Amino acid sequence: MLNPIELQRAISQLSDIHAQISRTEMYRGFRAAHVAATGAVAFLAALLQPWLVDLTLPEGRVQFVVYWVCIATFNLLATLGLLLHAYLYRETPLERQKSRYMLMQLAPSLLAGAMLTALVVGHAELSFVQYLPGLWSLVFALGVFACRPYLPTATFWLGCYYLCVAGLLLLFSPYSLQPWAMGCSFGVGQLLAAGILYRDIECRG
Repeated sequence: MLNPIELQRAISQLSDIHAQISRTEMYRGFRAAHVAATGAVAFLAALLQPWLVDLTLPEGRVQFVVYWVCIATFNLLATLGLLLHAYLYRETPLERQKSRYMLMQLAPSLLAGAMLTALVVGHAELSFVQYLPGLWSLVFALGVFACRPYLPTATFWLGCYYLCVAGLLLLFSPYSLQPWAMGCSFGVGQLLAAGILYRDIECRG
């Protein structure tokens, strides 16, 4: 029989193994259909931008930021609502632990994006707004890479896609406020993410 010290050590080791497994197993909370829907929202927002944002006005750049922040917030809240519903009603304790790990990995990039947005909009020189689409894509790429251990292997290429898009948007920043820039970069990216989730998680069960 194990003495109390050995028993406590065994329990501690099992707990460590359990935590390690929860960190390395693939996260299944994201659904391909929902991620694809966020991409469709980005395309729709790009189509509507010319009617809702007038970049010829002095306040046009601020309108651009407010518009796309609202779109991003809508997609984020819809995603969090889906994940929260799964967390409360469908997930096992182990899956809930993985959900918390995912949130902790993703939260810093979301916070960094919000801070960058506030800093650029708060600056007296509004011409810096043209760098925001590239910075948003860069921050999103870092978030994808941070979550990579919990997602399919192909997610690495999704992060590379957003990284390349960030470079292009920053390089051609005078054009980054055009509707196609945000619509294509994030719309295509989310459709790619949906394809990866469908192929590597949902099709394989």
